[in-house]
Amino acid sequence: MANHPVRKGSERTTALGQSASVAGRDRRSASRNMLVASVEVEELTSGVRLSTRTSDVSAHGCYLDTINPFSPGTRIRAHLTKGNETVHALAVVTFAHQGLGMGVTFTEISQDAREIIQRWIADLEKGNPSPAFSRSVRNPAPGISNDDRATSRVERLIQILVKKRVLTHEEARTILMELE
Repeated sequence: MANHPVRKGSERTTALGQSASVAGRDRRSASRNMLVASVEVEELTSGVRLSTRTSDVSAHGCYLDTINPFSPGTRIRAHLTKGNETVHALAVVTFAHQGLGMGVTFTEISQDAREIIQRWIADLEKGNPSPAFSRSVRNPAPGISNDDRATSRVERLIQILVKKRVLTHEEARTILMELE
């Protein structure tokens, strides 16, 4: 599988989506954090699109919750949105769990986008609520139901329970799937 051309400001990666500096190490060496972001995904060959959300995120990839994941090796374009910020990346599906989701590794992502993800993670670790959560709880947008606000509160509670190691990532993922 060939790499995408690397644009200025992007990190060069191997065909498996690992950065050249970490190609020989375990792909899970990056710290993963439970972080919920909306994601629009496009399969690059067929153009098939799907809307999903993340459950685990690192600066090098994420886990996407979806009932029908793409097959490992599938190349995708992903647009992650949290609050009013959107991150764009090319990625490859590294593993898939039918009925649950898929793990993806970013193969091309700008340094700016990587820094935004790192800030999202840092805010989460500091206990700062996400902009989307803050807006939905403190200043609800017109037309958003109480159910949607309750779901945001539950998602935040789950994040806190994972951070405190009361819940595992798998338990949290299962609960989040049940919320849909």
